[in-house]
Amino acid sequence: MKDTIWIKKGRFTPLAVVLMFALPLVTALICLCFGRMSVPIGEVLSALRTALTGESTSNVQNYSIVINLRLPRILMAIIVGAGLSCAGNTYQSLFSNPLATPDILGVTSGTCVGAILAIILSCSILETQLIALVFGLISVCFTLKIAGKSDGRSMVYLVLAGTIASSLFNALGSLLGSVVLGVCIIIAGSTVAGSVKKLTAAVDAQTFASSYASPSNLTVSSTADKKYLTETEAAAYLNMPVEEIKAAITKGEIEQYVKTSSGYTISVEELDKFFGQKAYDTMTSNNSSASEE
Repeated sequence: MKDTIWIKKGRFTPLAVVLMFALPLVTALICLCFGRMSVPIGEVLSALRTALTGESTSNVQNYSIVINLRLPRILMAIIVGAGLSCAGNTYQSLFSNPLATPDILGVTSGTCVGAILAIILSCSILETQLIALVFGLISVCFTLKIAGKSDGRSMVYLVLAGTIASSLFNALGSLLGSVVLGVCIIIAGSTVAGSVKKLTAAVDAQTFASSYASPSNLTVSSTADKKYLTETEAAAYLNMPVEEIKAAITKGEIEQYVKTSSGYTISVEELDKFFGQKAYDTMTSNNSSASEE
């Protein structure tokens, strides 16, 4: 390898090492300063010093922006970037191939399929990571199996095999996503249809009850101004046999009544309540029978 300003005799020069550490720090410092709300460099350094020493700060707003909002995101970006670079370098060293990266070998697609499957199965975070790792290893083995034994064409074969594995696992991930989406749509549609059906039945029952229990439809006009009716008047009020009124009292469907020597005295409010519930039950039963047919 030819010596350059960055590499000499196969090793990084001191300048390259300094730049590799300095550039991320400078970039992070710039990112801490700029955003939706700009913070002066002095305030950024003051917030960092306050966070390290634990001293009190006079500018709570800038401190919260720098320490609580921007710094965690920047540190996470640095950690993720370092992890991706280490993964790429590991793959290239392991396979002796400068084109070998997790996305080229299909590892990224395999881990995505494992993560989707774990989410569908409602696994914990640790279980999701383990399943994703297993599927990533499966994708690597699948790629190496397709590529075959190493020879002079191993680089091209490895890239092509990784493309095949990546396409296969991408298709599996799309299939799982489509199945889950379809199931969710079916469940949501069934829930909405059931709710609309119940609401329609309730509205129809209420309309039916109000139309027949209104004073304009009373059979006996003399009971319109009464608050309490005898069982005979109640039967005429609801247009049903006296025996059905007595049966409702016996079953407890009519609760507010007074038993006298001549029979029962029932409040009109209780009769309206009883008739409305009966109309609702009848309408609901009819709707259920129609849906089954």
